[in-house]
Amino acid sequence: MMSLPSNAWQTIAGGLVVLLLYGSSFWGTFRRNPGNRLVECGVITVLVFLVTAFLFLIPGIPAWVPGYLMGLVFLLCLATMYFFMQRIVRSPRRKSKER
Repeated sequence: MMSLPSNAWQTIAGGLVVLLLYGSSFWGTFRRNPGNRLVECGVITVLVFLVTAFLFLIPGIPAWVPGYLMGLVFLLCLATMYFFMQRIVRSPRRKSKER
């Protein structure tokens, strides 16, 4: 097992606490908006980003793991922007149909 200085363990523990708090908050948002692809994709994007940022703090993690996760974050950001643009385009159409 690796030996880490005590301040590294404190950093890791603090990161885990923040990750759990954000995760529970985003999970609640995710559960309150079923079927809303913009919210679902955005929440997943933020959670994967936070996990990736946390992995950068842990020594001994191979460099390719956070690298691939950042690629996933990029793709999720593109998907979130797509759903956002889709909502923007559909919004005027819905308003014009209501009139």
